[in-house]
Amino acid sequence: MQGGQEIARDLLGRLLDKAEAQQSPVAARRPQIRVTDQVVRGYVSGGMDPDIRAELHDALEHWQSGGLLDLKWVRFEAGNLLERIYLTERGAAEGFQVLGRLSKADVVQTVRRNLTEVFDALSVDWMRLWLTDALAALDERASVPGHLLPADSEKLGWLLQSLMGIVDKGDEELAMRVFSKRYLRDSKLFERHVKSWIAKLYRRYGAQGAEAWKASEFASRRPVSFPPTRLRVADTADSTKRASTANPAELVDTTNPDHTQLDTIYGDLLSDDDALAEIGIVISGEDISFCGPLTLMVAGRMVDCSVFPRGLSLDSATLLDALIVNLPVQRILSIENKANYRHYIARERRNDELVVYAGGFHSPHKRKFLAKLRESLFFAPLQSEPSLWHWGDLDYGGILILHSLRASVWPEVRAWRMEPEWVDEFRQYVLPVRPDYRAKLQRLLSSEQYRDQHPLVQKLLEVDGVLEQEAFIT
Repeated sequence: MQGGQEIARDLLGRLLDKAEAQQSPVAARRPQIRVTDQVVRGYVSGGMDPDIRAELHDALEHWQSGGLLDLKWVRFEAGNLLERIYLTERGAAEGFQVLGRLSKADVVQTVRRNLTEVFDALSVDWMRLWLTDALAALDERASVPGHLLPADSEKLGWLLQSLMGIVDKGDEELAMRVFSKRYLRDSKLFERHVKSWIAKLYRRYGAQGAEAWKASEFASRRPVSFPPTRLRVADTADSTKRASTANPAELVDTTNPDHTQLDTIYGDLLSDDDALAEIGIVISGEDISFCGPLTLMVAGRMVDCSVFPRGLSLDSATLLDALIVNLPVQRILSIENKANYRHYIARERRNDELVVYAGGFHSPHKRKFLAKLRESLFFAPLQSEPSLWHWGDLDYGGILILHSLRASVWPEVRAWRMEPEWVDEFRQYVLPVRPDYRAKLQRLLSSEQYRDQHPLVQKLLEVDGVLEQEAFIT
């Protein structure tokens, strides 16, 4: 049960909230509270403890004598029953200090100072974009923008510490609890209080549409004729200076008007765990499943993966560290859905084909694996042109997964069994879509980046539905 002092502090806090919310000065329109049973339980009806009532009156009268409040008593009930409480100009100026809390203006100033102090250190492009938006919103709204920043100052501190940790660790991959222990000194704090914020910000500012992954040491040596994608400028404070002399393939493309619109498309489909994996914070290790004629050198031993007729799964670190000795294939096929992957390798896979399970958007490790395969194919003496095909759902997500491969690791990737005629072939399995989903599909039609998939998009809009991969094996 609240004591009288606590109730008085609550009433003063409400008045201060009203003062901050109103546009006019306090002198022109004094914030007020009508004291009812709904505001203070049992106050008017008489159910309130007399000692708590007296303590409440003492606290309010003390603030009245100090010029913070004006009290209006019920007629003939002075000192016994309050009708209204008014906040004075002095109360609006000094009330926050009395309660030991910051005003909105002080909060905004403190948050602004905190963000400004880390601006130079948070040198990653997507973090800079977020900081710029957050600072602009603070100035424009004169309040903390809840969609960009935690309202709680402690959580904001943890968020900034975590972002500093992401910059500090660089390309190192860390388990989530290890990251939390290293940079927040508590193995569970990141997951409980920061994870969702980091994922949310990355989806909005750093997802693949804005910061396509660069194949790094596995990148092809052969130039490709493909529209430039927005690749990450090196995450250093002097990136802007060095951009003028950098290789054109490494520059951020700011000329394409589609980018502002398309940056958020990928983020809409990334889970929290997927978003964090993109920046090297993972829950656990990842296995990569594949099937086909691939010979690897692992820890000094030759491993012929073709002896596994239903394929195998290897730890990503082991697979990426291994040396590709032989890859006698005509094509590589990436399959989005697990059931279709299993069905295909059991009944349809050709002997000269390597099949890789995607499982939705290709994780950073899977993209590196595909890049490694691409490099091997480029240097194979009998392979004139690397060939990657992707089979995904005939829907919005499937199209974006295909495009993400083009934008990040394999520009020549082709769609397989994703032509519009398949929608007619399996019309009985088409699933209806909502109006907001139709709007997303229509957005794809407005971009030339998806031009080869426009016939499929038009078909999906025509039938007002989508087709999942499972329809092919039903």
